[in-house]
Amino acid sequence: MIVERVYIAQNIGFTVYTFGKGAPRVLIVAGLHGDEVVGVATARILIDKLKNMTIRGTVKIIPIANELGLYIGSRANPIDGKDLNRVFPGNENGTVSERLAAKIWSLALESDYIIDLHGCGELCIPHILTLFISSDKSADLAKLIPIEYVVGSQAIRGQLFVEAAYVGKHAVLIEIPGTRSFRWSIAEDIAMRLLSFLASIGIVKRQSMEIKQKLFKGYVSIVSNYEGLLRRCVEPGAEVEQGMSIAEVEGEKIVAPVSGFVVMVTESKFVRIGDSIARIATEPLQ
Repeated sequence: MIVERVYIAQNIGFTVYTFGKGAPRVLIVAGLHGDEVVGVATARILIDKLKNMTIRGTVKIIPIANELGLYIGSRANPIDGKDLNRVFPGNENGTVSERLAAKIWSLALESDYIIDLHGCGELCIPHILTLFISSDKSADLAKLIPIEYVVGSQAIRGQLFVEAAYVGKHAVLIEIPGTRSFRWSIAEDIAMRLLSFLASIGIVKRQSMEIKQKLFKGYVSIVSNYEGLLRRCVEPGAEVEQGMSIAEVEGEKIVAPVSGFVVMVTESKFVRIGDSIARIATEPLQ
């Protein structure tokens, strides 16, 4: 294992853990959003497991991409206020976030597979975001990772996996239950699924997991039109029909605009107009 610090300025940068050498080459990134600690925990568990394994190929892991954001529990970088996962491929002469993105992007361009780890909140189910377009390898990568739900992304530009997919890389984003707080058992489970992926492409020797995936063309994000205390009416993983009540805010019903599976729903709390309420995966592909 090689541990390397990459700096863009004095005391600002990230650490890269490298295992093995040669092809295939995998890059796993966590902590692009500083308030999503569950991805950081998953990456660190994976690092600990790889230390004692024979590697045939290269695995590079960046467990904390946005260190300054992590330190203060902020999604964005506190220096320039930018979302690091919206500025790829970055700019070597730009702001702090843009320079960090440029360094990470250079590693992505050297890689065959890119996996970005994120937290989707306490009330969500693990799922892969991918791109279902004919010229893209993202969906092929998703099939190799044994996570049940695979959902088409809205392909917001500036995201690491989206930009990587558009330049012909195998790239996906994995949403993991948890954010600043998380369960170690979930992080451990996702790390084991990543090991299964590494086994499927010949990087490590172990038995690969086999699951039947549920593919969805896309998802619909639901936001609150009201301000007040939210009462949740559904659980993550629930199947809902269009028009079904999924939450109430001060007695006002929020209904599902489409039929599908709830992959994320917010906890009961005070919400404002425009706050995210739920994410529903729609249009099953198989």
